[in-house]
Amino acid sequence: MNQRHRHRESRINGNIAKIENYVASVVPEYTFTDFKSHFRLTQGQVQNISTAVTACCVLHNICLETLEDLEFEEAVDDNVPEGVNDQPDVMQNNPSGNGIAASL
Repeated sequence: MNQRHRHRESRINGNIAKIENYVASVVPEYTFTDFKSHFRLTQGQVQNISTAVTACCVLHNICLETLEDLEFEEAVDDNVPEGVNDQPDVMQNNPSGNGIAASL
């Protein structure tokens, strides 16, 4: 193998490594986004997140195996105290945020 071929092979291997790194970072991000939208992953307490992720993986695999797009009703967990998942409204009473929003 001459130097030209080695350089080309090295460049191809470098591109493959970049693609693999990209896929390794993007796929989990899309997976969690999908889980959050389908299975309401963000509801509940943080200490239960490992169990919730495992359950989402199982449910996702079941959906893939049955080839059905299942519709899920929003479940209300009576064990979660009221207001635990509420997010503050960052747009109200925030002068710096209002200035940024107005400039956009």
